[in-house]
Amino acid sequence: MSTPYNGRICVGAVEATVRIANVDARRWVGELAEVHPASSFASGEVTATLLDQPRPGWQSPANVEALPDGSAQLVGSRRFNPPTLRR
Repeated sequence: MSTPYNGRICVGAVEATVRIANVDARRWVGELAEVHPASSFASGEVTATLLDQPRPGWQSPANVEALPDGSAQLVGSRRFNPPTLRR
């Protein structure tokens, strides 16, 4: 299964627009459409939360990687998972 995602994402405390070719992949890469300096993101692993359809609320751990031009991309270390239901 391959599900592309083009929409808003919350990366730690920063909201951005992202393009992910396949949110069902184990190791995914997100291209940030808005230009954010890599330094504006928390260092180390962050939680990436999809905010739009088709997977709103789904989360995955990710790392923010700085690109040569100073912008950033996201690299997921696991598949996105649905939010857990609280009982």
